[in-house]
Amino acid sequence: MEILAPRSQHEEYKRFIERIIDALADELDLSAEPRGSTTWKRKRDAKGAEPDTCYYIRSAERIVGKGNIDINEDPPPDLVVEIDATSESVHKFPIYAAFRIPEIWRYQVKRNLVEMYELRGAQYIEIASSLTFEMLTPSVLSDFIAQSKTRGQKSRPRRVPLLMRPIRGQLGKTNRIIADLSDFVDEG
Repeated sequence: MEILAPRSQHEEYKRFIERIIDALADELDLSAEPRGSTTWKRKRDAKGAEPDTCYYIRSAERIVGKGNIDINEDPPPDLVVEIDATSESVHKFPIYAAFRIPEIWRYQVKRNLVEMYELRGAQYIEIASSLTFEMLTPSVLSDFIAQSKTRGQKSRPRRVPLLMRPIRGQLGKTNRIIADLSDFVDEG
């Protein structure tokens, strides 16, 4: 058996999306505990899956400080991200559903298309905006990724990379929109 490592393009997009998640969590003052490509499995289901990356956000406090997370006893990640560069990840969705993972973001590289899914019952339904970051839509995330392809990525942003502004007439952090990506991608 030959084990293949992800291609650099796959890792580039994965890392970019991770940075967006981190920036949004910072801006919204949310805890975001990354668990990368942890393999999630349960013996009773005889199933397992390894996302490209995943995060605990709503459940972050419940897993902070835990060296090993046991999906049989601990909550599942709140958000899974899949980058479909050479193969499709939809075959993993039933496994994620069995684990009760509430949200999946799927980026299709060849189509520059982001899809966001919410677990409803035992299946995933495509949604118009993220459950975790309500102001983030698939088209906005796709646009950010497209910009990163031509403008590059800074290795370490000097200030909060995503600037947000309140929607006119509405209050609260969850009622914000993404206003700019200028500090997240280079000008040249």
